[in-house]
Amino acid sequence: VQFGSSGIEKANIRMQDYLQLLESGKTDIKKLKKALKKVDQKLAALEKDVAGIRSNKKIRQVLSVLQNEPEKVSEFFATPVDLQKTEVYPIENYGSQMAPFYTALSLWFGSLILVAIIHTKVHPFKELHNSRLHQEYFGRYFIFFVLGQIQTLVCVLGDLFFLEIQCEHKFLFWLAAAMSSFAYTALIYSLTYAFGNVGEACAVIILVIQVAGAGGTFPKEVLPAAYQMVYRFLPFTYTMDAFKESIGGLYGNTYRDCLLSLATCLPVALLIGLFLSVPFRKLNSIIEKSKERTGLMI
Repeated sequence: VQFGSSGIEKANIRMQDYLQLLESGKTDIKKLKKALKKVDQKLAALEKDVAGIRSNKKIRQVLSVLQNEPEKVSEFFATPVDLQKTEVYPIENYGSQMAPFYTALSLWFGSLILVAIIHTKVHPFKELHNSRLHQEYFGRYFIFFVLGQIQTLVCVLGDLFFLEIQCEHKFLFWLAAAMSSFAYTALIYSLTYAFGNVGEACAVIILVIQVAGAGGTFPKEVLPAAYQMVYRFLPFTYTMDAFKESIGGLYGNTYRDCLLSLATCLPVALLIGLFLSVPFRKLNSIIEKSKERTGLMI
């Protein structure tokens, strides 16, 4: 077979290309060999680690549980944390837990009903034409105080002997209720004495704020920021804490501090009833006459 010069040149070019391909393949094979050595080293290290894990007694126990006791595995994932409760001041039932809130609510509502059905102002007559403001204020308030204490006694006796709530200190429970009623009646009476129906409306507003923000139904920590700022100024807070101390057990001086906090309502009530009532007399008189003209309200 005879080849022309052009055919030989093409063959030489292809041979050179083939040689270059073999040379590059040789280089790639060397790189692959090095990579395989590294993989082999890593596999050997991994084999040692696996062998070490298998030789561990605790790991073998875990593997045994996973293989042979799937019920325990599922139970663990269902309740991964086992909580143990230690009750320091145990409360027997939900009713006893909620008694402080609803008892405080009853005392406030009872005081509010009193100013709605009994006039706070003393109607003038001959024997009282020279009476002074403080005489009328304290003389009229005595009626509200006595009726408030009667309401308190009925409420406390109902809690203790009809509902039979848990109560470690029954006398302290009554004392906290009596002090709360004293503070509530004084505050609501003073608001109504000074501002009339506007004062009654203020008492209702304070009631709504206390129901929502005093921590009676939800912990104070989960309430909105506004309520967390004002709850410490609400009488309900200290009444409920005093009741809780009586029901579950005393802690330090908490009970005493609660009663002292409730006592701070008294000077506030005196300030409203004896001092703020004077400049509002004319406005209250105008409102009373306006109500009388309507014939709709007594």
